[in-house]
Amino acid sequence: MVKATTGSAAYEKAYQIFIAAGKKYRAVADLYRARKINTDQYLKARSIYLEAHEQMDVAEANEATS
Repeated sequence: MVKATTGSAAYEKAYQIFIAAGKKYRAVADLYRARKINTDQYLKARSIYLEAHEQMDVAEANEATS
């Protein structure tokens, strides 16, 4: 795993959540492609991943301005 290069606790937390959400999303996407889960489950995982991505963007913007 790649470590964030900043010491900010908020950024570090957002980074860890983003990485975890990405891993789960990839696993769910694989299950969806194999038709082992339904569309609602896939869309929920995708929504969580996109929210984590948005939070990471916010954390990066906050780091840039501090």
